[in-house]
Amino acid sequence: MKKEEKKVIFGYEQLKKDGDPIDNCRDYSFEGWNLCNTGTIFLNMFQRVNYNYLFRTTSGEFNVGMSVELKGIDDIKDEKYYFPITVREFSGALGKKRHSEELSDENIFDHIPDSVLEDVRNDKCKIIIDYGYEGFSAKSEDTILCESLLKLFHKILDKHNLPHQNIIYLDANIIIDKTELKTKINYFSYEYCAIDWWRFASMRPSALYHGNRISDNNKKRWLESKDKIREKHYLSFNRLPKVHRVATVLMLVKYDLLDLGYVSFGNVDNEACRTDPVPDWRGLSGDWENDYYDRQFTAYEKKLEEKLPLVIDRDNLNSYKFSFEEFDIGYYLDSYFQIVTENQFTPFDDQLQFSEKVWKPIVNFQPFILFGDKDQMKTLHDWGFKTFHPMINESYDNFQSMSDRFMNAEKEVMRLCMMSKEELHKWYWDMEEILVHNYKHFYNEFINDKRNSLFKKLKSLL
Repeated sequence: MKKEEKKVIFGYEQLKKDGDPIDNCRDYSFEGWNLCNTGTIFLNMFQRVNYNYLFRTTSGEFNVGMSVELKGIDDIKDEKYYFPITVREFSGALGKKRHSEELSDENIFDHIPDSVLEDVRNDKCKIIIDYGYEGFSAKSEDTILCESLLKLFHKILDKHNLPHQNIIYLDANIIIDKTELKTKINYFSYEYCAIDWWRFASMRPSALYHGNRISDNNKKRWLESKDKIREKHYLSFNRLPKVHRVATVLMLVKYDLLDLGYVSFGNVDNEACRTDPVPDWRGLSGDWENDYYDRQFTAYEKKLEEKLPLVIDRDNLNSYKFSFEEFDIGYYLDSYFQIVTENQFTPFDDQLQFSEKVWKPIVNFQPFILFGDKDQMKTLHDWGFKTFHPMINESYDNFQSMSDRFMNAEKEVMRLCMMSKEELHKWYWDMEEILVHNYKHFYNEFINDKRNSLFKKLKSLL
């Protein structure tokens, strides 16, 4: 009989009565922000669920389908384990204010139990610093790529006499996998948003097009839409104002394209992330070359203001700011392409991350034009997805310059919006094979590869 393989153990300071863990270092506060209070979202990466999950789970959320074993640190005896800490800001975890020399009197390592620190010194435990839903350039001063932060990281580890090789740093920037840093700290990226979307959708039949009666009906609705001209040209979500999202909506205003699409945009507070309100969208310009934003879009801010709020499915954008929520697929089935404004749009060559905004059109059979960082479309192709060239000219993906990238993506938006809905209908269904391939690839090869890669890397390091 084959011997059962031991699971990787994650150790926690506290477990709830139902067996679910409480975030490690939850009491650590930086500038009044409890940045480790995340709802143990890292565990989502290691759980397999299906559409029955929400109905059958009466105990803890993580009591079924786990590829890792959860234990209280006091119950771990002669076993090696990980001590995972998910943070909302890496620099804050080290006690440093971004773009400042200011340091706090304490950092996250001051809140790790002494017994865990001793286990790390004795090679029994490794600490995971998980920043998986972000992935920034060194210029953000919020990543291990930032030289000054890496030096501070080393200094903190040395102060606590912790072997650097027993620390693991994770984020979503795939550039770190290609970057050689002067450190013994283990570091690599993983696809938090893709795996988390898979988990979210897998337990909600209304978000899928396969696997059960409700999901199969969604597939039927999509196929039946071949016989119906759709209401709108495009769909575009722009809930949280960022400069490139503001520019995109202002571009739609400038060329009188708003009425051709389902568009959301509003001035909301980012309460889900921090206590500080998001800056007013008016007057944003960012680091665009040659004052491109100001020259192209500032004059249209007043006209946009008169049209607000722009609403798709909810009047109150301030109440819903999470990455994943149940959504009426009818909006996908009633428009032909999506204008995706990614989480980041920068000129940096050391930053490349994917948020849920890319995966949503892929899993809803929509081609898209991406206002994101350079090489995102190329990376999708490298991962086995089929992108949309020549049906969409994706040369915008090649430009490091924000202005050049925006202008070339803008040209494609305008070209498609100039087509009649009858022309778009044929254009869309000519890509049916690509859309089906991408959907199947996401839920099969891609997700399995990304989940397995994360687990195998962690297992090999323990």
